[in-house]
Amino acid sequence: MQSARLAARPGSIILNTVGLYHLRHMACLFCAMVILFVLFQSYLLPVVFGAEPSPSAIVTFNVSARVLRPGNEFRLGLGISNTADIQADLYVAVLTPKNELLFLAPDLNHWSSVPIAFQAVRRSQQDLAIPVISLVLPPEIAAGEYVFAAVLTQQGSPPFQPETWLSNVAVQKVVLTYLPLTPYELVNEPYLFPVRLPDQDAMGYLPLNRWDIMFMGEVLDDPSTPQNEALISEIIPGLFNHIAVYLGRDKDGQAYGMEITPDFTHKSHELRLIRLPEYYELAVPVAENTGEPVQNKDLAQYTARWAKRFAAEPLTELTAAEERLFARMQADMEANLPYQMEYYWSGNFFDRAIYIVDDGLKNGANCTDYWLSVFEEIAGICFKGVRMNVQEANAYFQTDPVGANVYIPDFLNPFPTPLKISDLFHLGFYLVEPPPHVFLCDGSQETGLPIPDKVFASSLLVNIPVPFCVLAP
Repeated sequence: MQSARLAARPGSIILNTVGLYHLRHMACLFCAMVILFVLFQSYLLPVVFGAEPSPSAIVTFNVSARVLRPGNEFRLGLGISNTADIQADLYVAVLTPKNELLFLAPDLNHWSSVPIAFQAVRRSQQDLAIPVISLVLPPEIAAGEYVFAAVLTQQGSPPFQPETWLSNVAVQKVVLTYLPLTPYELVNEPYLFPVRLPDQDAMGYLPLNRWDIMFMGEVLDDPSTPQNEALISEIIPGLFNHIAVYLGRDKDGQAYGMEITPDFTHKSHELRLIRLPEYYELAVPVAENTGEPVQNKDLAQYTARWAKRFAAEPLTELTAAEERLFARMQADMEANLPYQMEYYWSGNFFDRAIYIVDDGLKNGANCTDYWLSVFEEIAGICFKGVRMNVQEANAYFQTDPVGANVYIPDFLNPFPTPLKISDLFHLGFYLVEPPPHVFLCDGSQETGLPIPDKVFASSLLVNIPVPFCVLAP
């Protein structure tokens, strides 16, 4: 019988490509906050308010940096033009990472939860440059995304009535982080991803763009760690048991992706950015889980590596949701979202139920579930048909030539002797389906555990085109 891990081969020939580099009353106040919150998030002013404002003045933000860290100097200013015929009040507000809506007071020394005009703007024949914030960020400031907004209104009018607006609503996002690198700082430049199959000596390269998915499997054991990585990888059926997503290059040209992976040393962030090796660095040994929030990725430990790209329609949806995706990914990294094991057992020997875990990001996530959840929640992209149900899992662990011989990793084995997972079924243990996953796209349901091999075969993904090919070096 053919092994399940050989059922999703990406191809028998590996190609290489070259030449691609690199808110008056409390009720009204609450409603106003909701409206402005939606405004901040969607920018769809005609849809939200049911009217198209007709501003005459133009308001723009200027900011010292979009990504900031404690100790950095933060400067925020406003430019206002076309004010020759208006008398207006200028409002400046910020939506904090805790969803608090605050207005900057005229004295520049405090922020108010009640709308207060920052300053008056009177007829001027010249463009205005108005300093708003200038300070060195203190270490205790909360990390996350801050959304600043500014608008000119008719004199004495509150900022939540679009018919009184005399300008556009200027919006500026600023990210405060304690991490050394963020997705916002990466540029969408290509990366040559080294691909290979376990039964071939040849290696090739696929040119990756942002949001391309890297599939990895057939991991080799790392003798420097107490656990056997090769055994752990066999718990997930299929050729591929790990996925990561390519994001781009930093200002120095280094390529980065993002993954969530278990750290059995409990030293490192499990959801983290990963530095990807260039083709000439692949053979250089690197250490993972070193305690840093950004890790070097040891691709050489995987003897199966391939990548796929989103088809045109979902890729367009991803690109449109990029800012919100980055914000979610950044918040999850700042919160140190933990890895969640794919199977759960109570530890009580009188309880023989082993639960398959598929609960989104409620208690963490595995390498596949994280990306499926984020893509679905933020970009509305629903991966269907990528879950392994109980029947399929039973078949893998009891009859598949590979799965029937998978041993329980030592750190998960409660028994005093080594046991295969198939032995658990003989001892009366059984797998239990998770609650059905309800897709946000259409309310349909699926039950099971998302696995990389099935994601690989999804119709949402296509092969990455190569303009020409040569032999791999």
